[in-house]
Amino acid sequence: MKKFKFVLVYIILFLPCQLFAEQKDYPTLNSVIPSIGNLGDFLAKIIEYVLRLGVPIVVLFFVIAGFKYVLARGNKEKIQEAHTMLKYTVFGSVLLLGSFAIAVAIHGTLQQFLV
Repeated sequence: MKKFKFVLVYIILFLPCQLFAEQKDYPTLNSVIPSIGNLGDFLAKIIEYVLRLGVPIVVLFFVIAGFKYVLARGNKEKIQEAHTMLKYTVFGSVLLLGSFAIAVAIHGTLQQFLV
């Protein structure tokens, strides 16, 4: 019976992944580094990766803060905790997007001077 369950789990979960797997050409380190010409391009790449990682985290924390509000059910301490979490999430998202705006402005200024 255990072997049957194992085979069933394998067929349901892992077999479709192997059958429908798609070969993608992901960028390697050698393909990314030659595209970085100067310090401005390097910083732009770093900010791009930070945003790719940071934006989903910010959205997740907004959802968690919303759930905390819903689950508080009138409890003042839990509402205050959810409000604090929401406040810090907004602060973090403003900081993340503000750093992106500053980096874009600096990159644009550097490009004007280099041309």
